Amino acid sequence: MPFALLATLAGCAAAEGPRLPDPDSCGAAEIADLLGEDATRLERRLLLRPVRMVRPGDPPPETGFPARLNIVVDGEGRIARLVCG
Repeated sequence: MPFALLATLAGCAAAEGPRLPDPDSCGAAEIADLLGEDATRLERRLLLRPVRMVRPGDPPPETGFPARLNIVVDGEGRIARLVCG
């Protein structure tokens, strides 16, 4: 009986479709303490991953690359948001 239940649940999971990417697939949580700080503070952190700085006037970050960390900087040069994608 337990096997039949597991087989049924496995079939349901497969029918759900593609899973959404991990919301922190780019490691944004590791530098979340810098939110609101001046963007120059990033110079003290070694970021060995794909990173993109997005400043006012830049085109919006492209999506589809969950491992990339987009660091959105406001008009005062402060880190406003950290977005994966």
